[in-house]
Amino acid sequence: MRDKIKNYFLSLLSEDMAKQARRVELLTIIVFFFLLFTVWSLWNYKIELTAPSDGGRVVIAKMNIFELLLSKK
Repeated sequence: MRDKIKNYFLSLLSEDMAKQARRVELLTIIVFFFLLFTVWSLWNYKIELTAPSDGGRVVIAKMNIFELLLSKK
């Protein structure tokens, strides 16, 4: 796998500037959509905050990771 990545970037450097720009633009768009999908998935994943009670645990709140990071409590 490491050799494939190395060969890909070496072949990218040996091409002319127009092909390089096209490939880099495509890779940038792919990475952008991957990051967008990751953020969307984390936004929809709810974390349950629980506390101990008499009969077990009680759910205090359900929030996503961003709400948890930005809360001031």
